[in-house]
Amino acid sequence: MKRTTLLRLEIDFLVRQPASDAVKEGAFAQELAQAIDTRIPTRHCHRALAEALLHNYFDIAVQHYGSEHFSSVYSELHAVLERMAIAIFPSRIANAAGVGIVAALIERRTLSELAPHFLSLGQIDKADMAFISRLAAIRNGVAHRNLTLLGKHVHATAPAHSIKDFKFRRGSTAQDIASCIELVIKLARPFKRKHRAK
Repeated sequence: MKRTTLLRLEIDFLVRQPASDAVKEGAFAQELAQAIDTRIPTRHCHRALAEALLHNYFDIAVQHYGSEHFSSVYSELHAVLERMAIAIFPSRIANAAGVGIVAALIERRTLSELAPHFLSLGQIDKADMAFISRLAAIRNGVAHRNLTLLGKHVHATAPAHSIKDFKFRRGSTAQDIASCIELVIKLARPFKRKHRAK
């Protein structure tokens, strides 16, 4: 008998919906657990952090995923990443006295505006930048009901005539949730400032 991991139990709990199909829920939970295991394996040093992030920050995205509201998943993923970037960025560029000032200056910035700064600080790489751009485009496509924009960035299962008909791929959505968790871990990594020589 396979041992059930804590991650799988957490996902099972989050995707559980009243009066829903238990078999389908199990498949959704398994697919998401596998996507996270691929990105952040069980023995990885950040695995406990990934599980905590899943429970505390990505719970709504996982619930939308379990109920097949995939467009809402992408809106939530973008919102979580944006909030985390705004919360983390001030400590990356300012000392303790300046953190509040920087936080006030960037509170209305978007994820797309902050991402290049994280790239220049070495917290993320170009692949992460491409993922952030894609996530922002999907979020904008959902928010503005733009099927053309969605079609460019999401591999749909069938053509759609409205946002309600747009069929996101479940597996791709699970991988994008896992990628977001991994990206938050990268943003939160300790940052070593380079001291200037006097």
